[in-house]
Amino acid sequence: MINLVEVARNKVRTVCAGCSSVIPIFGNLIQYEALHLARQCIAYFDRPKKYLNDTHLNAVEIFRRNKKQLGRRIGWIDGSRAMSKERLMDILMILNDIFFFGAIRLFEFEWAPKLAAERTIDPDEYDENPWEGNSKGRKLVRLSSLLQEALHEFLELYTCGTCETFKSNIGRDGHGRAWQSVTAKLEEFVPQLLSFEWFLGEMRA
Repeated sequence: MINLVEVARNKVRTVCAGCSSVIPIFGNLIQYEALHLARQCIAYFDRPKKYLNDTHLNAVEIFRRNKKQLGRRIGWIDGSRAMSKERLMDILMILNDIFFFGAIRLFEFEWAPKLAAERTIDPDEYDENPWEGNSKGRKLVRLSSLLQEALHEFLELYTCGTCETFKSNIGRDGHGRAWQSVTAKLEEFVPQLLSFEWFLGEMRA
């Protein structure tokens, strides 16, 4: 299994297993073939509790301990008043530790002004905004959006862009096979681990 937290041990260059390209390492960042990376990501969070490391277990415990307060506030109509940017960053880092090896070192987050939480079923054919007056729905959309964007960031940082598989496994919009395989597993796994419902389809919040 790849350990993205400890890649600093490696030398200046590495070889992508997917295309055999020699890839420069930016700082301690190594890139991988997209589906290989997706499979290792899934293997990291989808394993028996006895194999989880302390960072993983602590992050799960923090999320569960704060779930009630978190859910109540993030479901407010005006999300930017309910939760500060710093508090949302804390949540992102918890998700990072649980699902992405703690490997995303820097997030940037901004609330989008005057943009209602919205769940899109099919962006070409059907679009609904059922969450007005629905605190639970807004909470679901916003937390799911955070996890979705963290996944996008993880794949963007650590996927080898020179692989022949990049186009199909990542795609122009980032929703290729690698993204789909991880999101499918997240929808199954997150409720089990965090006792929380998640929806990882197309989200805007």
